[in-house]
Amino acid sequence: MKAIVSLSNIGPFLLVSDDGNDVATVKLANLTRPRIVLTPTHLNFIREKINQSGHAQEVFKALIKSIYTYKPDNSFNYCWPARDAALLYTITRDINYAHIAYLALNANRINYTIYDKSAIKLRFSLSTMARSQAFDWAYDAFTIEQRRELMNDFQYTASIFTSYS
Repeated sequence: MKAIVSLSNIGPFLLVSDDGNDVATVKLANLTRPRIVLTPTHLNFIREKINQSGHAQEVFKALIKSIYTYKPDNSFNYCWPARDAALLYTITRDINYAHIAYLALNANRINYTIYDKSAIKLRFSLSTMARSQAFDWAYDAFTIEQRRELMNDFQYTASIFTSYS
């Protein structure tokens, strides 16, 4: 596969093969967000549990602390605080967490060219998975321009994946 080309900001997408032929087109479904893992039922359950004393509340407090104290050792690892801050935003609707998620997503995408060759595929795929969750969970807090930037970045990321064999 050679490229994934966006035909608009909301789809469809065109997949192009190495020989330049169209492979397939895809249009995004009209789904509400969040789309990944969390449903309104899940979120209500989480909110109920973190408002009660106990293990869930302690884990929630630790998650909040982690987004302020975790110091990634490279740009790949900014995906984790991005995902965690986006999760906190989704649960609390506190816009500050969405801002933290966006900043971490930007730090995570700074440089795709500095890789150690040994673990690149796994590292890159894990980073992209966490980034996708962060994007989905904080989507409604991002501006249209921020969404566009991040979607363009995801499309670029997808084109890099096609170069791995």
